[in-house]
Amino acid sequence: MLLPKIGVVIAAGRCAKTVKVRVAKTVQDPHIGKYITRHDEFLAHDEREVCIEGDVVQVSPGHRASSTKRHIVTRIVSAERTGNPRLRPESQSEYLKRRETEFTVKQFCKLIYNPHKYFKKYEKVLPDVVAQMREELEEKERLEREQALKEEMEAKIQMEAKAIAKKEKEERFERYRLENEAKAAEKAKGNTTV
Repeated sequence: MLLPKIGVVIAAGRCAKTVKVRVAKTVQDPHIGKYITRHDEFLAHDEREVCIEGDVVQVSPGHRASSTKRHIVTRIVSAERTGNPRLRPESQSEYLKRRETEFTVKQFCKLIYNPHKYFKKYEKVLPDVVAQMREELEEKERLEREQALKEEMEAKIQMEAKAIAKKEKEERFERYRLENEAKAAEKAKGNTTV
């Protein structure tokens, strides 16, 4: 396990949630044999943006917060005096818990918006959620099928009703035409006999 390092914040507020920390280390010069101080500079994740330049902070390595940040500010050892109250930085356990929650939420959102694509992928990670979503999706599909069947039956009934109404209308029209022809024929007979 990598040990936390203590260093001084040399740049803060330039990038969102990022500070640059200079960590001093003593190394032995290979030629002279004398111990000299060298400095390493790291970009560290500061979620709450509590650090300012001059703070002495502890950074924990090993957690990739972005492509350039592989450390997190876990505590402020000695704060630069500002006169304002300051929050404490996010601890390593809080950071890991928050990242895990964010990851789970992202997976859940993917499942919600495109369930068929991600069921197999997230079945091991979120088995309860996937099972519940499968049941809900199957229920939804069943209801949609029933609704479509019901609409289809209603459309058939309406078509049949329209066909029956049209047939009745044609029959009425035919009866009316025949009655008129019969009346016209009687009238014509009446006119010829007179």
